Amino acid sequence: MVDGTFSFASGAPVATHFIGSSLLHEGEGPPAFLSFVVPKAKFEVVPDWGGDSSLGMQGSGSNSVRLEKVFLPAHHVIGIDFMMSSLGYNDGTPGVRLHGNPMYLGVAAGAFLTEFGAITTGIARAALEEYERLLDFTPIPRSTQTRRHDPEAWRVMGRAMTMTDAAWAITLGAVNEYNEQIGRWAKDKTPIRPADTLKLWGMAQEASKLACGAVDMLFETAGARASLRGQRMQRYFRDIQAYRVHVTAQPPYATMRAQAALGLIP
Repeated sequence: MVDGTFSFASGAPVATHFIGSSLLHEGEGPPAFLSFVVPKAKFEVVPDWGGDSSLGMQGSGSNSVRLEKVFLPAHHVIGIDFMMSSLGYNDGTPGVRLHGNPMYLGVAAGAFLTEFGAITTGIARAALEEYERLLDFTPIPRSTQTRRHDPEAWRVMGRAMTMTDAAWAITLGAVNEYNEQIGRWAKDKTPIRPADTLKLWGMAQEASKLACGAVDMLFETAGARASLRGQRMQRYFRDIQAYRVHVTAQPPYATMRAQAALGLIP
């Protein structure tokens, strides 16, 4: 029986199912981690995202999902932590057996984190396009020329381009690393361990930091009009702030990677 509200369920308005996780308290020992899947007819999408409800990423549909005493059959619940490693099901998944593709092994956190690198890099590229457009309309103070002729604008734009390219390269590196992980599993059942996933996590974080830094530089020097509501540059700036407050962007995961490398329990 599942009862509760689950926040920031991106894609909820168009989802056919909701996959959530929780802790099961049973007996005297520590609670057990479990995940579950719920069909759309059994959950409510709360109207608490988009518009004035959220700062950025307003199109992501990251609404809360509410379940009120929903009974789930056993085959809709799994008691393994599939987010971080394949150790709980290293013999494969129904998806792998059905499609013959190790991508369906589904160690979710590693692949999921690389998505943020793609998102933030895309935002940075869009901000670069907007910045270049604004150069033709923004005057240099006390001058008859626009900022297209401003050496300081050239410096900022060039650095932002380089940071964005680096962010994309790191993101692709993380994606390739994940493909190597599932390839090794497919070849000889080498498990994907939490340390492997935390490696991808760290790479994705650093890629996103570079992309966010590029947008910061562009926003700061694009001119005051770029900060007005409805301006593209303002939207891009808000979107990267939405990434920065995401739980996966927080510092503790670097500590967890070091703990895993040292043989300690994160």
